[in-house]
Amino acid sequence: MINCPFCGKLTDPKLESCPHCGMVMPRQSATPEQQRRAAGAAQAQHCPNCHALVQDGDIICVACGTNLLTGQKIAEEQKQQGGPLLPTRLLWVALGVIVALLVLIAIIYAVYALSRDPVQQAVELAKMNKYLEAHNMLSDHLERHPEDARANFVSGQVLWKMNRQPDAALAFEKAADLEPNNPTAGMLAVLSLARSTGNKSRAKQIALLHNLVRNNKDDRDALHLLALELGAEKDIAGQIEALRNAADLGALSAAGRQSLGVALALQGDYEGAKRELSAAAEQTGGGGDTAAAMGFAANLAGEPDVAETNLRVAVDTDTAVKEDALTRLGLLLVSQGDCDEAREYLSQAMAANKDNTTARFFYAACLEASGLSDEALTEFQAITQRTGPLGVQASIRAAALYLAQGDADTALSAVEKAELAGGDSAPVHTMRGRVLMRMGQDDGARNAFRKALATDPDYAPAHLESGLLYVKRQFFDQGLQELERYQALLGDAIEPSEARELETLLEQLQQAIGKQEGGRRTAPTARAERDAT
Repeated sequence: MINCPFCGKLTDPKLESCPHCGMVMPRQSATPEQQRRAAGAAQAQHCPNCHALVQDGDIICVACGTNLLTGQKIAEEQKQQGGPLLPTRLLWVALGVIVALLVLIAIIYAVYALSRDPVQQAVELAKMNKYLEAHNMLSDHLERHPEDARANFVSGQVLWKMNRQPDAALAFEKAADLEPNNPTAGMLAVLSLARSTGNKSRAKQIALLHNLVRNNKDDRDALHLLALELGAEKDIAGQIEALRNAADLGALSAAGRQSLGVALALQGDYEGAKRELSAAAEQTGGGGDTAAAMGFAANLAGEPDVAETNLRVAVDTDTAVKEDALTRLGLLLVSQGDCDEAREYLSQAMAANKDNTTARFFYAACLEASGLSDEALTEFQAITQRTGPLGVQASIRAAALYLAQGDADTALSAVEKAELAGGDSAPVHTMRGRVLMRMGQDDGARNAFRKALATDPDYAPAHLESGLLYVKRQFFDQGLQELERYQALLGDAIEPSEARELETLLEQLQQAIGKQEGGRRTAPTARAERDAT
């Protein structure tokens, strides 16, 4: 090792330039003295920093880590060489830490936000079928925030899943009120009411649908449903308006046109009915539904032949209203006196729907007309278990059959059942009078007939039964008046055989009265009064 002649630092004489200052080392041969000193130096050298003894050829001082070629410590060289890279590495590390922190903060915020949103929590609970927990959470939230439309809507969904449709309807209705432009909430409110209370809440359903249509004029589904509800409520004018609004939107299907046609027929607009039904037939190419609608409309228009033709087509093809077509065809045949064929169609209607009370009632009436009293009595008894006008009528018919069999006590029970079902009517009072008269309770029978005529002065059977009671008690004058009134009310509707019997009875009464009162009235005079009436 020698000292650089330029910078004075130790360097290897074999190098062409000094590693410290970069100067070119001079080439000169060493003198013997220099060679001797160099050899001695090689044998005994010291570290320039810590002066520790180092061996010839060593590059690094093992004592302090000094680079014997440069005179600097290795750590300082690394610091100088790595200096520019360290900030870059630290920067990337710092950026990574920042990104990780941001992600962690986002996750924490999301969890916090979720925990602070009870509606979303309720949705998650409902997805896991934990409806009671979801409902309780929403109830607590709505106590504090009753105007939260989303919470009310989700509450309705949860209550629906819990089969609490009346409560669901209230929640959906509240949501619809808060968000009038949300048709889903309004529609679900209607469906909840229909599912829970059926026809009992039809007025409420119609009101909701009116609001829904008012706020969402282009909602075709709401218009169709409104038309159906109005039709079921016998609001034909409202039904026609709803269907025409749907037609203006271009949303009236063939089924809608059929409904419009029948509605127009119900209002007496038979030309309009035919027009709409013809348009429906063009859309569908005919078919059972259109034939059924045409049959319904023709029946309403008083065209029984056209009605029968179309209804026969309907019942022989696929139609969504086959049960109604079977029932109406059966009733049409009953009105024509063809009970045998009517029974066939009415029995098919009953098979399609065991709760078809109309078909069952007239099926029983056909059995009675065919002389099958026991079978008819069984059917009428089944109908007496139901509420409504036909239930009352079935009780009256059952009472008449029991009376015909001589069982007045059971007949009276049937009448009482009719009265309990709300039968405060002339037919019920008249049947009670008939039963009491058969049981020998003439005073009670007379009071029953009076109630019947007070309820309906033109109820012909009450006049007939009252007249017969007067005749039985030999009040011939009053009996004649009641029987003449009966004859005047029915006129040509009286069966020919019954008409002959009645005429004979009237003549006999005239004769009896003439004998009692010295000919106060004569048969020709009474007959003239009847004709005038």
